[in-house]
Amino acid sequence: MAYMAITGESFCSSAWNGFLLNLKHAGEFGSVKFLAGAVIFLGKASITFLNIFTCYTLVKAMGDETSNTDAPCLVVGLLTWFSCEIWLTIFDQAILGIMTSFAVDFDINDGQPCRGP
Repeated sequence: MAYMAITGESFCSSAWNGFLLNLKHAGEFGSVKFLAGAVIFLGKASITFLNIFTCYTLVKAMGDETSNTDAPCLVVGLLTWFSCEIWLTIFDQAILGIMTSFAVDFDINDGQPCRGP
């Protein structure tokens, strides 16, 4: 879809040319996808940890010594993880679009930063 938005070609030819572009720049796409996946995982883990910690603190502050914190923290952790999964997918798609734009520009300009007049 990103290739179609960049070039304005039809869907089928854009899908084929986008596939060939991914094959041609497989190393770049792979490394960017790996780094983006690592950043997204760290984001999901840190947000989930902070929400569970906040839930634990609030349950302990509102309850007595015998109150159970496991169930609320588990529910908050699962909901947070799945919410982060949904929202950080947008970041993943943005990275893919930027990488596709870079690869198309690289091919059009023969690897030069600017073609000039």
